[in-house]
Amino acid sequence: MKNREIIEKLLEVKNILNEAGRKEIFFEFGLTVANYEILKIIEKGEVKTITDLKNIFSESLASLTQKTQKLEELKYLKKEKDENDPRKNILIITKKGIDSLRRVEKKIDLVSSFILKKFSQKEKENFYEILDFLSIKLKNRINKKIVWKN
Repeated sequence: MKNREIIEKLLEVKNILNEAGRKEIFFEFGLTVANYEILKIIEKGEVKTITDLKNIFSESLASLTQKTQKLEELKYLKKEKDENDPRKNILIITKKGIDSLRRVEKKIDLVSSFILKKFSQKEKENFYEILDFLSIKLKNRINKKIVWKN
């Protein structure tokens, strides 16, 4: 098996899950998977500004600004000026945003129950352990500079 085949399979699974999420979970709320992840991170208090988001996501500030503007339009998020630095906007999740997250989570529970219905508890645990291991390994590896050789 070639390394490229592994990456292509991971991308295939990602696309399948993104499509299922888009159709079955997020569409009703006007969200994308990325918007949902942003709201969750803001709700947890892990970030306060778009620059903080940039440190988590490997996206440009312009892209993240666009995503947060969409969340503002949906009234899921609001921005307030930082008292200490008026050049900065603090991202705050609204009550509507929190309520929508809870509804999305319920849909995720329903969809995941359907998808994983035929899995035993042990298979689910093993699957999770593999995904967790992969996530940690991939993050550690990708954070290292890739040296290109000709």
